[in-house]
Amino acid sequence: MPLFTTMEGSFGYGRSSRPSTIGPGPGPSGTLRLNIIGDTSVGSVATNLASARTAQGYSNVTITYTSTLLNNYTGANLTTANFDTLLVYTNGGITFNASFGSNLNSYITSGGPVVFGMFCWGNVAAITNFTYANSPYAFRGSQGNQTATMTKTVSHPITSNISTSIAGATFYTPTVVVQSNATSIATFPDTTSMVAYQSTPRRVAVNLYPVIGTVNGYRLFLNAVLWAGGLLN
Repeated sequence: MPLFTTMEGSFGYGRSSRPSTIGPGPGPSGTLRLNIIGDTSVGSVATNLASARTAQGYSNVTITYTSTLLNNYTGANLTTANFDTLLVYTNGGITFNASFGSNLNSYITSGGPVVFGMFCWGNVAAITNFTYANSPYAFRGSQGNQTATMTKTVSHPITSNISTSIAGATFYTPTVVVQSNATSIATFPDTTSMVAYQSTPRRVAVNLYPVIGTVNGYRLFLNAVLWAGGLLN
């Protein structure tokens, strides 16, 4: 499967040892090895998360991005020795290897943090052999479209410095059900959960497609990744 790794500030196939050169600033600090697993937009998601990092002023955070195409990906390398956090999202037209869901379960069971995005919970692209109790949202079958104006229902680091205006009309799953061991911290105008989390290990569900196309949307996903990885508290 196509896979490439980059350091903050450098994107493309191959490897780079060039870290961020942005000066010190406020906010979280540390390093994070992030595997972005999704459709053909994975490289774009990495680029936009790096831009969000700059916009947030998180200059003391260095992220190493691994971008992995989900199509036929087995997930055999999903271990906490390889990755500190995963960002997993799906789409139509992906061929799911049956081993991926099982290996994702094992990664979580071993203590691996995960951020989930659309369309993980819908019938467009549910993950084969994945145990949805491991996600803050239960599996549901429909997709919808709504303006992503966020109501913060619980004070939390993921949403604390994010504008409530996330995006215009965008995809979401209107039928998500928050798991009994998860906490919803933000909602859409129709009161559907927009962000929820589970603990031990930290898992976040963001009820948005990661290629959201807005700075605030990428900031939200970045905060989710950093909180899951233990750098934002």
